[in-house]
Amino acid sequence: MPVIEEGYRYLNSCIQKNGGIYTDHSRRLIDTSSAMLALLMKPHASQEETIKNARDFIMRELEVMAGQSEGDTKMADTLGLDSGGVSQLLSMMHGLEALCFTQALYGQSHDAFLESGRESILHFLGQYQYPVSVSRNTQFAGFESMRGGFMARLPALPAPSTPSKIDKEWTLPAGSYGFAGLLSYLYMDVELSDPRVEGTQDWLIGNYTLKQNPGLGQRELFFYYLCMAKAWSAFKLTDLPDGPSSGKDWRHMLALRLMDLQQADGSWVNARDSGHALLAFEIIYSGL
Repeated sequence: MPVIEEGYRYLNSCIQKNGGIYTDHSRRLIDTSSAMLALLMKPHASQEETIKNARDFIMRELEVMAGQSEGDTKMADTLGLDSGGVSQLLSMMHGLEALCFTQALYGQSHDAFLESGRESILHFLGQYQYPVSVSRNTQFAGFESMRGGFMARLPALPAPSTPSKIDKEWTLPAGSYGFAGLLSYLYMDVELSDPRVEGTQDWLIGNYTLKQNPGLGQRELFFYYLCMAKAWSAFKLTDLPDGPSSGKDWRHMLALRLMDLQQADGSWVNARDSGHALLAFEIIYSGL
């Protein structure tokens, strides 16, 4: 289709000398990861070198993010937001996802990278997760309802501070960040029985709702739906085990919610969110 070919031409025009595929420097990791997966859908020998270079770029970026090497000093602040104000947790998830889906093209390079940087990456993820055992961390004592949840930004707290001073805008757990953390653990091949994974899953199920993105209201709503579809499909979860929706099929409920929110022209809320909604539908359909 001409429109698809035009899209591929645009992606190729965004290739940078460092292997990244982006135009906005502050979003380079997320955009490169998304572009690489799009190029993967068009099997062609001419794209293999582009994808390989993009993989190398992503691995370098993740090494910097996880503290394994020095890189662009403008990449992030000390609290986990990149220079464009996007949570580094989301950037990490997108990068790991792109590496996972392209690893078969290049043998063991992905496995070797994840193995060598495993502890650093898991430590990075752990910084965004409320401790599963909050009693071990006085900073989060009394926040049992947040156990296992993921926040967008690291709390700017000195050691003696109390959780009540945490900036609620960024550092309270949210649904989309919880699923981003859960997916990151899955892409890192963390066992499903691992307390960190179980803690995340417990928080997500305990705070499950389709009316909003828990913790963020209507913000990132369709991204929340997409990450839910990805993560729970990977978990092979069918019926929700606990809470007011116990025993109900999450795919069925999410599909109905997406249909209710679709506009007459076929879009969802606004053009920027339609892509996330369509991808969520695709994942739901493939699991039926």
